[in-house]
Amino acid sequence: MDFIRVDKVRVGFACNSSSTHSLVLLPDEISLRDELPFRYGDKSYGWGTFTLVSREAKAAYVASQLMYVAANEFGVSAYEIAEFDTDKPHMRRKAIAWINAKLREAGVDYVLDSDDQSIEYIDHQSVWSWPTDWSGTGINLEWIKGVFDHFVDNPRTAVLGGNDNGGDHPLERDHPEIKTFTLATSWMDSMVGRPEPGGNHWTLFSRIDGAKLRVRLDAYATPLDRAWAPELVDVKITDHCPYPGTRGLTCMSCYQASMPTGVHASLDDIALIAERLGKERVLEVAIGGGEPTFHPHLLEIVKLFRDQQIVPNLTTRNWRFVESDEFDAVKDLLGGVAFSVDGLADVERLRNSRMFTDDRPRFIHRPRLSAQVVMGTVSLAELEQMMRLARGEQNRNERLRWLPLTLLGFKHTGRGEPGPMHATAGWTHVARRVGRWGTNIDTALARESQYEIQALLGEMSVHTVEFSEGAFSMYVNAVNMRMSQSSYEIDGAVPFDEHWLDRFQSWEPTGFASDHIPRLV
Repeated sequence: MDFIRVDKVRVGFACNSSSTHSLVLLPDEISLRDELPFRYGDKSYGWGTFTLVSREAKAAYVASQLMYVAANEFGVSAYEIAEFDTDKPHMRRKAIAWINAKLREAGVDYVLDSDDQSIEYIDHQSVWSWPTDWSGTGINLEWIKGVFDHFVDNPRTAVLGGNDNGGDHPLERDHPEIKTFTLATSWMDSMVGRPEPGGNHWTLFSRIDGAKLRVRLDAYATPLDRAWAPELVDVKITDHCPYPGTRGLTCMSCYQASMPTGVHASLDDIALIAERLGKERVLEVAIGGGEPTFHPHLLEIVKLFRDQQIVPNLTTRNWRFVESDEFDAVKDLLGGVAFSVDGLADVERLRNSRMFTDDRPRFIHRPRLSAQVVMGTVSLAELEQMMRLARGEQNRNERLRWLPLTLLGFKHTGRGEPGPMHATAGWTHVARRVGRWGTNIDTALARESQYEIQALLGEMSVHTVEFSEGAFSMYVNAVNMRMSQSSYEIDGAVPFDEHWLDRFQSWEPTGFASDHIPRLV
């Protein structure tokens, strides 16, 4: 069994390793003893085979992992601390003092001696990344506590050392049924960690590119079926929209039915929402409307959420705004920007826009800008062309400049009540033909295409699609200060007041819905 069980992944990631240090849960019938590594007479967690079973051996290994965090804090190489023949012995003592302080702050019962020789060199491909605290400035102490509680102090866990050049640990060769998991991931140190009560279930979230993982430190624990507080909140900041049925097919099918006479939410109410969500460590908000870019205080609103360590994302179809200096003033404060498109011409215009070209140098691996189209407003033939253009298939050099495309399910409310203009059945065949990467879906489409998605993704659907709504996300209409489980199912909406968290926790998750926008890759 895995030490850490990954329950949900919103974006993909890859681990590339030469040394392979595996964390495992041992079956009862397997009994092991410590076999410590040796290199030139000194212990070292490198390519060689080793087995760490006792609490002391596992704690020393975790402390050695923390040594690399300490080295980064002090701006020195970890080798200067790990090597005994270093000409800077004071750095080793300084690192040990730092590690002891963090363990003490985390409430961990483990102390290194000032001249402790148990912290050792770890091969660079097996060095762990550690999530940050909520401020994003320091290591997450609750995660350290969880690693000790659920791994170091668990007598049925072990660290198995080997390498991927034919040097697997003998236990892994003799017992292929034992599954392993490594924390040697290069990006976790850019993620904040938010624990659920009890410290076993965690949500890890990157404020840089929006990657999100939901994990369990104890693989035997029951998967989390709902969060203590929402990870994501959709926030409607205005009911004003200047495009009702006069600007493209998307507006003609808008389920919000916003109008030019619609009013804006007050800045004071939005500030209260930001404060309440920040207190419960909500990870991100999706700012929408109406057309949110027409709110006179958009910049202040974005700053309000950023001040609470919440990543603000924006949905718009206002070409004038995204091609203006107004957008320049706000874009660096935003996490993601989703632009609503009506067809192939809009995708091409978006790919050629300054917003897209300026985004590439900083966000080459995961762009902040995406396009979104309502299913049923374009034919499946045009949808396929849009998907291929978004992926840059027209030019091999353009494939590094992919534009994520989100497919939105048609909502039969508001101006969408008459129904879609084009058939949507068979869209998963288009996705299979074009290729899944770069394509996302929303909750409504996941609901109506549940079995097709499972056929398309196979086992991946277990880890990328939530079939419940109101369990990890919610909706707040800041115009009337009411909340509901989603933005398009507002029957039974309740006041967003000081009791909002109690109401969220009391909801029964409904429907077959996705975790907001899961990726199809």
